[in-house]
Amino acid sequence: MERALGFVGRMEEYGLRASVQTYNVLIWYFCDVGEIERGLEVFEKIGGGECLPNLDTYNVLICAMFVRKKSKDLVVAGKLLMEMVDRGFTPTKFTFNSVLNGLVLTENQEFAKEILRKQSECSREETGGEDAHFICTDEQAIGVVDGVGGWADVGVDSGLFSRELISNSVRAIQEEPKGSFNPTRVLEKAHLNTKAKGSSTACIVALTDKVLHAINLGDSGFILVRDGCTIFQSPVQPHDFNFTYQLESGNGADLPSSGEVFSIPVASGDVIVAGTDGLFDNLYNSEIIAVVVHEISDGVEPQIGICHRQEEISSQLLNNCCDRD
Repeated sequence: MERALGFVGRMEEYGLRASVQTYNVLIWYFCDVGEIERGLEVFEKIGGGECLPNLDTYNVLICAMFVRKKSKDLVVAGKLLMEMVDRGFTPTKFTFNSVLNGLVLTENQEFAKEILRKQSECSREETGGEDAHFICTDEQAIGVVDGVGGWADVGVDSGLFSRELISNSVRAIQEEPKGSFNPTRVLEKAHLNTKAKGSSTACIVALTDKVLHAINLGDSGFILVRDGCTIFQSPVQPHDFNFTYQLESGNGADLPSSGEVFSIPVASGDVIVAGTDGLFDNLYNSEIIAVVVHEISDGVEPQIGICHRQEEISSQLLNNCCDRD
């Protein structure tokens, strides 16, 4: 390998430039024999002129960072991953999750949070995600749906179904008689007009005359918070373990009429938190309420507070994952 490095040096003397494939072979060799630092030195030589690292370059180096299971190596893997994304490459979910888990296990939680945010950005850019939501301020209505990820196994992006269902829900709400809200009718209209392949849970909530009207189908849902306590939480609708009620285009799955409908009196100062199972399966109600109370104490207005709560809840979710590991 020393001779190979010598040949690369001689190429430069003659005004020639080694290709990225040549550098990748050198990096792979050094990493394979455990000389990771030398592999990184070769990596540092790439980047000048016409030669830039490619997807293989980053994958080889990131994989090598797991061999010694050292905290500093996992930090390097994270930095390589971030640089990889910034250069326009999209890591696989396996790569993202491997780096994320490695950082958590080596107690690099803060950096893991950065990786998690970067992964979320990439997922949204690539597919838009499988979950979707809406906020209708004038109609005082909100809704969340959780696309079923299993459709990806047959090449279907369930996020398309989720987003179409949400769009149709907004249209159906806007067609409701003023001062009236029938959640079942809204969801039935939205479902009838949704043609994309896929399936999802659904939760729609609206406020009229100090009464909360809602429909929930599956394991998304909502909680009603009053004075720092949970007054109500919508129950989950399971068919079986890990198999909840879900809507699908056509009549192949559950129908909106299978959803549970609620009418709940509310009071001034009440807070509604709607979310998918990604929220309620990973945070206790007390943790969600703590975020709500914190935002209220900071005087955050509802519309302004949405992003703040998402950020704080995301941080709490990751902290819980770290604690469990």
